[in-house]
Amino acid sequence: MTKHKGVRYSWFAIGLYSLGLIITTLVLFAITYAGSISIARQESMHTADKENALIRLVFEQHFQQLEYRLRRTAADKDLASALLDGNLPDALYLLERLNTESASSLIDVIIVEAEDQRAWLDASLLPGATKAFDLKRRETLAPDVWQTIQVSDEQGGDVYRALSLRITHPQTHRPIGRLFAAVKLNDSYFLMGAIARVLNTENLQLFYRSEPIASLGEQDKLNRLSGLATELRQSGHVLDDGLLALGTTLDEYEKEQPLLFTAIHPSEALSNVQETYRNLFGPFLLYAVLAAVVASLLLKRVTSPALQKLMAYARFMSRSKHITGYQPGQILEFNVLADMFKEAFESVRDTDAQFRELIDGSLQGVLVHADQRILYANDALLKILGHDPAEKEDLIGGATMSIYAPSERERMLSYYNPRTNGGLAPRVYEVKGARSDGSEVWLEQHVRMTSWDGKEAFYATITDITERKRQEALIVQHAHYDALTGLPNRTLFMDRLAQETKRAMDRGDLCAVLYIDLDRFKTINESHGHTYGDRLIQIAAERIKSALPQGQTMARLSGDEFAVILTEIQDEWSVESVASAILKNLANVVTMDNADDFYVTGSIGIAVSPSDGNSIEALLRHVDMAMYQAKSEGGNTFSFFSKRLDRKTNRAIKLETALRRAIAEETIELHFQPIHDFQTGSIASCEVLARWSHPELGRVPPDEFIPIAEESGLIVPLGIWILRRSCQTFQSLQRSGFTLPKISVNISPRQCREAGFADTVAYILDETGMTPDCLQLEITESVMFDNRRIDPAEVLTDLKNLGIHLSLDDFGTGFSSLSYLKQLPIDTLKIDRSFIKDIENDADDRALVSAIISMASSLDIQVVSEGAENAAQCEILTKMGCRLIQGYHISRPMAEADFRSYLRADVASEHAQAVVQAG
Repeated sequence: MTKHKGVRYSWFAIGLYSLGLIITTLVLFAITYAGSISIARQESMHTADKENALIRLVFEQHFQQLEYRLRRTAADKDLASALLDGNLPDALYLLERLNTESASSLIDVIIVEAEDQRAWLDASLLPGATKAFDLKRRETLAPDVWQTIQVSDEQGGDVYRALSLRITHPQTHRPIGRLFAAVKLNDSYFLMGAIARVLNTENLQLFYRSEPIASLGEQDKLNRLSGLATELRQSGHVLDDGLLALGTTLDEYEKEQPLLFTAIHPSEALSNVQETYRNLFGPFLLYAVLAAVVASLLLKRVTSPALQKLMAYARFMSRSKHITGYQPGQILEFNVLADMFKEAFESVRDTDAQFRELIDGSLQGVLVHADQRILYANDALLKILGHDPAEKEDLIGGATMSIYAPSERERMLSYYNPRTNGGLAPRVYEVKGARSDGSEVWLEQHVRMTSWDGKEAFYATITDITERKRQEALIVQHAHYDALTGLPNRTLFMDRLAQETKRAMDRGDLCAVLYIDLDRFKTINESHGHTYGDRLIQIAAERIKSALPQGQTMARLSGDEFAVILTEIQDEWSVESVASAILKNLANVVTMDNADDFYVTGSIGIAVSPSDGNSIEALLRHVDMAMYQAKSEGGNTFSFFSKRLDRKTNRAIKLETALRRAIAEETIELHFQPIHDFQTGSIASCEVLARWSHPELGRVPPDEFIPIAEESGLIVPLGIWILRRSCQTFQSLQRSGFTLPKISVNISPRQCREAGFADTVAYILDETGMTPDCLQLEITESVMFDNRRIDPAEVLTDLKNLGIHLSLDDFGTGFSSLSYLKQLPIDTLKIDRSFIKDIENDADDRALVSAIISMASSLDIQVVSEGAENAAQCEILTKMGCRLIQGYHISRPMAEADFRSYLRADVASEHAQAVVQAG
């Protein structure tokens, strides 16, 4: 029989109950006390809020009255006439009337400034006003708004509220001067007196830049207000030793250092509550102790026998295999507890049976294991691993590692050992499983701790993700390799070029890039058809590759353009020999079925690193110049880059300079391309596109000035301007009554790398008043892998937390990965136009687009197809499940005025009619 240590219940009950009753009583006392204090504080806070509002109201009305007089004077035709005629006496009379017509407030500085910005007339009460408020200071003031400024002179610094108003010609209404006025805030008798009368208090203080500039009242209370100024600036009110201190910030648009008006007066509510509860505490505590002792003794007498009986019943039930009833006692709760014990034992047995039945029938694989041995496997897991249900007993008891592929077992042990010892290990991961026939299957495994037959074990749910992995591999393959030739595409080529140039630089070797473009390919393709052209591309790729030394990289960049990276070359002669071999192979006769024999040639541009540049951008720019030089020489030749070809870069330099000025002068235009729900015909969104026309350079396409902006860093201010202007335009459209659910704005990787980018977006949303849910930011796949300065997942999460939508643009052309789509908060995928243009005739494109749409749907991600140029493409995409379509078939990008007309038209009915005609 087990011996139990502890305190007897009878004594424990007396002590615990007494202590609990005393504590409860004290807590109730404390709660009522705290509640009373809280009520008193809340009342004081409400009073503070009202008085702060009164302070702000008096302050604003004071200056509104001044502004009314000033605006009336500035608009006075007599003042304008006096200024035009140079009539100083009449003008002086009108200005002096500003201070004589009201005794409740005076304007200290009144200056009339002529059109040439000279101080034409000074009617100030303040001597030397034109010196203190010289032209430079007056020019810094924004028109038509009060601003708080500090003026320093020999006697110190005075703080003023200043207002600048335009004086216009009576007939032409053109500006002919300005009326400048300022009111001194230091020891302002009128302002302080007005607020003191409203608050019925004698202790006031006005701060500017944390320094008191005006005070009224007792010195000790003013000192206390000075000490509380920082806290009052943040909270607006403070209760300090029975005194209620107020703090009201003024000129709140000056967010760095607003004016602060403070006041203090007694709060009697708190003092009265505290005194009352101090007098009641002693008698209350004595009563609580006596009540606790009596109640505890009664509790022991009643509960002890019943509890002994209940314990005996629970002990019996835990050892018995049969469920028996409980003989009720005197205490109802113990009787109920006994019935609950009975139901709990029954429920545990039923639950255990149901759980076993549930996981046996689960569609997911279930594995329970401990000590590296399999304790349980359901039928779904047997099916995933290729076992017959009859083999279940053979699998149970076997090694856990036997269900994993041999290549994965070491990794699984590295997870298992730390988890067994209480360490950290992944709870969700992907792993290759071993099927009964020796093949491998991709699994996604979720692991947690459980209890099995009374001991700790690991419970894993297992899903077959082989198909998902296959689709992901298909996207990766298409993203990095050309589907027609099997060669690396531009993305992979760029990555390898970066590696090879860095390796050559580190070793001091030469590295050459060859850019090959087939001559007259467009003519051949148009005359014989795309099928013929595709076969020609394949033949050309084979011939170029056969001319290369082993281990060299060759890629198809686009269309009929190929690129080669030559490494470990000795000199330019070795590069020339490879180029000659390529031209020789290409020049051989081409023979195809059902077509006449013909010849194809190529033009090759060559750039050598490091002499022609170390960066990828420089090499590609120079090799492109060299290729066009070879073209200009008639083709079927090669050309090395030379400095004379670099003259073309002058345009890029001019573009950068002009672009910098265009951003500063805001001459970039925004065009809008709608995105439609092709099924309903309604507009779902629009994408904002930048367009630029220069007086000398002409219309500059985005693919020319955007890369320049990226390279020079101008993309950051340009992107911020585009985002702000897009939000402003959207708000304008909403105010005009147009229906536009959201607007999409492109964001560059360079912008995402900027610190505080999410804060900048939040500021623009707040500044423009735009609802975050109506904004969608479009990013490219390169953002997900660009972690040079920031974590892209963190930036995107911060943006998502603002409430905006995120779209992944040009999906499938870069480093597409399902794992990144699962980790990042992407709302929309935009399928690149390169997959759409041949979707009518290319089965591979249709399969790939269908796979992307299916995967996006399974991840609850919306899909938009870009570049749809005809109704047939739209119909195919809609049947695949992609309703949102953007392209020339819907509409070309248009200027804002045209876009407003587009929205004004009955787009829905026109689009529905177009769909019917297309069908």
